[in-house]
Amino acid sequence: LGAATNQNGEYFILNVPPGYYEVSASMIGYGSVTIKELQVIVDLTAKANFRLSTESIEGEEVVVIAETPNRYLAGKIEVFLKQFLADKTSWIKMLKGEIKSVDLIKKKLEIFSLIDNEFKPYLIEKNDLKKINFPLLNHPKKIKSISLEKQNIIEEKLVGIKGQYLIFESDYVFNMRKHTGFQVKFSIA
Repeated sequence: LGAATNQNGEYFILNVPPGYYEVSASMIGYGSVTIKELQVIVDLTAKANFRLSTESIEGEEVVVIAETPNRYLAGKIEVFLKQFLADKTSWIKMLKGEIKSVDLIKKKLEIFSLIDNEFKPYLIEKNDLKKINFPLLNHPKKIKSISLEKQNIIEEKLVGIKGQYLIFESDYVFNMRKHTGFQVKFSIA
């Protein structure tokens, strides 16, 4: 048995047989809460109120190497660095959480030694690691990619977001960038 809340956070589950129940509430980006032994009695409304705390379940560390006054210069730096750094991230491994750890500060110092004089005024000397938190309840096990060209209606429960990817309960993954130009409508049931 289950229910989704309305806009005010209220929910109702009807026709629950009498007895003791364990009731849980969860939402992406929030920790889950469980009430154990909630008693349901015939012809009485049993109340279970939940207070969910924000929680970032999945985080990635990044280090900023440059700050530019416009996107054009950022693009020029990116193109320049492609000759030294290949974007070989396996999106499947990334979504499964199977990415090997890299010393980002060491990598940044290597990049600084390669950078062209044209771009040196934009380099950030500070070696702060930044954390990007993605709401992700769990990593998908066997990823199945959704393509709107083949399937134009998807009825799935969203369990996470990682970068440009929406991750659904049954391990379906929707790549937002792949579907640039599509009109996508989401509804909450």
